Amino acid sequence: MRMNSTLRIAVFLALFFTTGLLTGKAYEHFLPAFKQQFYSKPMLYKTSDKQLQKAFSDAEKRNLNWQELLPVSEREAIDDYREPTEDEFVRQITEAIQIATDRSYQPPPPSIDIVDNLVGQAVSISGFIVPIDMNEDRSIKSYFIVPYYGACIHYPPPPPNQMIFVELTDGFSALDLEQAYTVSGFLDQGLFEDPLGTSAYILNVTSIQTFYGQPDDVREH
Repeated sequence: MRMNSTLRIAVFLALFFTTGLLTGKAYEHFLPAFKQQFYSKPMLYKTSDKQLQKAFSDAEKRNLNWQELLPVSEREAIDDYREPTEDEFVRQITEAIQIATDRSYQPPPPSIDIVDNLVGQAVSISGFIVPIDMNEDRSIKSYFIVPYYGACIHYPPPPPNQMIFVELTDGFSALDLEQAYTVSGFLDQGLFEDPLGTSAYILNVTSIQTFYGQPDDVREH
């Protein structure tokens, strides 16, 4: 009888901790989507350029994800890398060993190829802000938008076609580096190089709002 009681207690504790763990995981997974759907997302920045405001207001708008900034060939390469077959996995390992033992090997430069039909479009995209230049009042004058937190600061920068350069007409002072933002404006092509990284896109920003969740749809975190 004592053994049965002990077993029941052990099973109860196991179920209790398992339920708690699953609940925590579900909370962590669904909370950002819930907050994005139901929490207030105030306008934190709006350009004072009236002509730019009107042009954006009149334009047909598009919500972008980061994968859409990649040319089709690069998207397919990422998909192949995500789920390699057994033969592809062996090939990747073999190539990695060859590269590691070949001192003359030079890695290919990061891609600056863009998606041409996105140029000139009115878009919104969510990501994290990496400040580049400040105004005298410490508000942000220019920055990169990147898909994941820590890029260019704690981690290496993404490739140029996964970074967007922004130069504001007015300073942005509501920055939290750990917070993601939805940035809207007109997307353009333009190579901008900085010690923090290089971007292949430029965004003429009209507004900035808070975004809840993980913006990056290309990499796994």
